[in-house]
Amino acid sequence: MYEIIGYLNYRDNINLNIFKKIIDKFFFRISLNKLEDNRFEILINTCSLNEKKLTKIKKIMNNNNIDIIAVSNKIALEQSDFDKENIKKFNGKVLMKNLIILILDYIYTCKNENMILDALYITINDDKNKDIIMDLATKFKCINIITDKIKKLKRLEKKLEKNENIIYSISNNTKKSLKKAKLIVNFDYDEKFFEKFNFNRNAIIINLSTTKWKMKSSFNGTIIENVMIDYNCEENKILNLKNFDKNILYESHIINMDYKEFKANYINNKCEITHLTGCNGYILDYELKKYNNA
Repeated sequence: MYEIIGYLNYRDNINLNIFKKIIDKFFFRISLNKLEDNRFEILINTCSLNEKKLTKIKKIMNNNNIDIIAVSNKIALEQSDFDKENIKKFNGKVLMKNLIILILDYIYTCKNENMILDALYITINDDKNKDIIMDLATKFKCINIITDKIKKLKRLEKKLEKNENIIYSISNNTKKSLKKAKLIVNFDYDEKFFEKFNFNRNAIIINLSTTKWKMKSSFNGTIIENVMIDYNCEENKILNLKNFDKNILYESHIINMDYKEFKANYINNKCEITHLTGCNGYILDYELKKYNNA
C-alpha cells in the first residue's frame, strides 16, 4: 500500500521572485506543492540529476512520508539510478499486469484468432497474482504454468482444482514445458531463467517483470515490454500534471486497488490499449500477425 504519492516534475525557475530566479540558475532547488491530501508535486529546477541531487529528493520524500513517485518525461534518468537511492518509482508494470486481459485481447484481435481455442503459458515464482491468473485461466482452452518454485504454488493449484472448467498444468520441465509455447506471459523472471529452457524462439513474450530483457540473437519472436493506453479519468484531469506519461499517471491512480476493483475502474474510465511497445519502440500489428502459424 502506497499511502502518499509524489510527482517529480521539472519547472524552470521554481520561484517567481527575480532574485530567486537567478539563484535557480546556479543551484539545485526543490519545492513541494500539495495537490491533494495524499499527493504532492515535487518541483525541481533541472532535468539533469546525479547521485547528490537524488539524495536530496529522497530526503524530501522521507520528510513528507512520500512512498513512491511518478517521474516527468522531461527528467531522463535510468531506473538503476533511482534504485541506488532506494527511490520507488512508477514504471507501468503494475498497470500492465492488471491490463493483461486487454493486452491479450489486442494481440488476438491483430492475429484474427480466438484465445478460447488456444493454450496460454505463464511463468511465475509465487502465487501473489493468483486473482489475475484465475481470470486468465477462464479465457483460454488451457493454461500451462512454468516455475522453478513449485512448492510455492500449492494454494494456487488448489484454487485451480476447484474449478472443473479450468484445464491447467504446473511444470518445471526445462526440455518440454515451453517447447510449444506460442504466447508466454512472464510475471517474475528475467531472460536468464528462459535460457535454461528449450523454448519456442518465435514466441510472443509479454514481460510483466521489472527487468528489461535482452534476448540472444537466436530469438526471433517479439517481447512486449509495455503498452500505450488511452482513458478518460477525471482524477488525472484534476491533477492537471503536464509532461507525464499517461500510463504512469493512470498507474498512480490505481496503484492501491486490488484486481477486481481495478477491472471495474478501467471499464468506468473507458481504458483501452492503443499500442504495444518493445525494446525498440512501437510493435506494429503485422509483427503479431506473422506468428499465426508459428
